[in-house]
Amino acid sequence: MKLSVRPKDETYFLANRHVFFHRGANAKFENKWHGLWVGDYKVFDSFSYEIRVDGKTIDLLEHATNFSYHGSKSVHAYGISGLHVEEICFIPQKVPALVSVLSLKNDSNKDIHVQVVLRAHVNHRAREINWHNTEYKTLFEKHGEYVSVKSSNERYALFGSKKGFTVSFSNQGVFNEYVDGKDKQRTFMPGDYVVNVPIKAGERVKVPFFFGATTRGLKDMLVSFIDLRDYYEKRFQEVSRHFKHVSDSFEVVITPEIEELVAWSTINLELLKHDSHLFAGLPWFSQYWGRDTLWSLNAFLHVGAFDFVKRILKHYLSVLAKGNAEVPAGTVPNVEYLSGERDYNSLDATPLLVLAVGEYVKHTGDVTFLKEHSNALAHISRWFESLDEKGFLRPFNTKNTTWMDTLGRTKAIEVQALYVSAARSLGELHDILGSSELSHFFNERAKTALGVIESYWLADKGYFKDTSENASLTPNQLVPIMLGLVEPTRANKVLSRMLESDMLGEWGVRSLSQKEEGFFADAYHQGSAWGLTNAWLVCALLSQSRVSDAVSMLRRIHKDLSTAAIGCISETYSGEPQKPSGCSLQLWSSALIIRAIDEFMFGIKPNLAKKVVTLSPAMVKGVLKRHDKLLHDTFMDVRLEGHANRVVMELAFSKQPDFDIVLDLRGINATRIVANGVTLDGERFTPRDENVIEVFF
Repeated sequence: MKLSVRPKDETYFLANRHVFFHRGANAKFENKWHGLWVGDYKVFDSFSYEIRVDGKTIDLLEHATNFSYHGSKSVHAYGISGLHVEEICFIPQKVPALVSVLSLKNDSNKDIHVQVVLRAHVNHRAREINWHNTEYKTLFEKHGEYVSVKSSNERYALFGSKKGFTVSFSNQGVFNEYVDGKDKQRTFMPGDYVVNVPIKAGERVKVPFFFGATTRGLKDMLVSFIDLRDYYEKRFQEVSRHFKHVSDSFEVVITPEIEELVAWSTINLELLKHDSHLFAGLPWFSQYWGRDTLWSLNAFLHVGAFDFVKRILKHYLSVLAKGNAEVPAGTVPNVEYLSGERDYNSLDATPLLVLAVGEYVKHTGDVTFLKEHSNALAHISRWFESLDEKGFLRPFNTKNTTWMDTLGRTKAIEVQALYVSAARSLGELHDILGSSELSHFFNERAKTALGVIESYWLADKGYFKDTSENASLTPNQLVPIMLGLVEPTRANKVLSRMLESDMLGEWGVRSLSQKEEGFFADAYHQGSAWGLTNAWLVCALLSQSRVSDAVSMLRRIHKDLSTAAIGCISETYSGEPQKPSGCSLQLWSSALIIRAIDEFMFGIKPNLAKKVVTLSPAMVKGVLKRHDKLLHDTFMDVRLEGHANRVVMELAFSKQPDFDIVLDLRGINATRIVANGVTLDGERFTPRDENVIEVFF
């Protein structure tokens, strides 16, 4: 995987589960969010290199020419006469550190002596802090040839190069200030770290620099730092293999643009893993948002990260609210800060948790997990009972409890849709647990709640109200469509309305129609397009087999990969004309692309708790392929080939599956279905290792 640009104002991210690094593609650090972070705590604000050769002093930042990004690494190229310079940056898998390797090639016909001067700027602060008066102590460890910087709040930064070079350090201790917008920043530059590098004519020499970051003690960081210094090339190979494995975990053949979008979306999921959780977005949503995480978990099931999903579900089932005057028992936290504090102010996170548990059980067949957490499921069931109000899911406090959290929305259509689907899921889960009474109860609740959604229909306008009291046109009604709660005629009227110019801009579907009072192109939830709503639209279009419209949307989204943060999908797109805004790497913006492809384009819907996998592909023309879809402990390859009057499906399994296949043809009137040469009497069959299914219509 590789994206290349001639750098302008693009940025990029590198990350592991401890740290993330944010920088301009032009190699500069141009705002307060750039730098090396440990979670939500900044350690290094910036660094720069100066090259001294033959009496000349060259600032590398002034000579950046090209940039390429690979997910696992970044490559900055610098144009200097007689000296070819590349900088490769990567973050090793398990160490809270950044590696920056300068590759220096002497293109002249004479030997030269180069001095590389590193100037690192330290800024130990929490994300919400700006200017601060922290003091620092600097130590140059001559034997180890590294510099440690200790702040007055007991945080450490380390930097240095590998042994073998002649190194010097001038301890200067200079404070610098800059302003980012209205926010004043104060950084500390310990001094010049100078590496002397003799280079023969035509020779290439690599000079690695290491930046260690810790919010804990120095001892553990020092052990990791020394290991990294001695084995950085091995660590580079490890991280390269890891990211290749990540990108291979969800491999499709559709169109080159969509294949690239899917691959980078998969990499983005990896970049946003933090510890055993997920950040909602970078650089500033470095918290665990329940709503965002739970909207996104399906994607991790689709890429086969079952254990990761299980850990997250265990966590959320263990931190349900105990209940008080403001928050009912069973509420899922909306935000968890790295400090351990939690906010319980979301009405949709609890339904989303139910859906995530249901999808995990369906994808894995792990009924034991469900039984082990039956008490938590009982708490959640009572939560739904306590908040049901004649089919509405009523808010439990006065805070803004929907995803549009800048607005006061009650009885919102997408929350109602999640309620219906969660009630159905609770019915299925209680059935698995053997409670037919509770299963029936929640199935009936689902029917009542579905009636609420149907009451929102505005026949004269051809779309649904946004809330019980607000008839504004918004994309929130895409949720009941993608969840299969709207009959096709109405669904297609809504989808056609979403594609009109007042809703669909250059970068995506607006959060409010331009024709509505209150629309403002820069408004967060009353004008801006969202990566989330764009993905909702793709899912909804594919649910109705509007493949060409969905592909057109995916191409719009694909543009973002080389625009804001390279390889990433943004949070929002604001203004007129629209442009990427908000967090430039947003979790659900990528996660729902993965879901759209697997669940709605290929139509792969496992229910391994009942030993069945449903295939409900969108009606496509041409050939689509999905490789290595993990179903419990077997991998499945899918090949779809669409013709004018038939669809051919080829399924291959890594071992004999222990489940049946059910074909759901989305309302297509099939005249005949042939599976492995046998005409089916129905839509269910037991697959072999290799299968050919022909559907005639």
